[in-house]
Amino acid sequence: SFQDDLCRIIASLPIENYGTLKMIISFLGMVEENESVTKMSASNLATVIGPNIIRAQDGKSDVQYFGLINEITEKLIKCHQELFKQVEQ
Repeated sequence: SFQDDLCRIIASLPIENYGTLKMIISFLGMVEENESVTKMSASNLATVIGPNIIRAQDGKSDVQYFGLINEITEKLIKCHQELFKQVEQ
């Protein structure tokens, strides 16, 4: 599943990158949980932050991957607690 694939990718990160990702995504999750105040949904946050934390590896323009990058980032934000818990088991 998409979530299992995300967990495998997250688990394969170097420990420093994993810790940084967990901190950033957990913070974004808190922002999203307060959407009524912040006016930032997971989708909005993914649009703004996703291209800054996920890059295309093939050297091509990241623009062609924005849809996928935003989808991945939104899933990370919405399911961060479950994803990181699954990775850490």
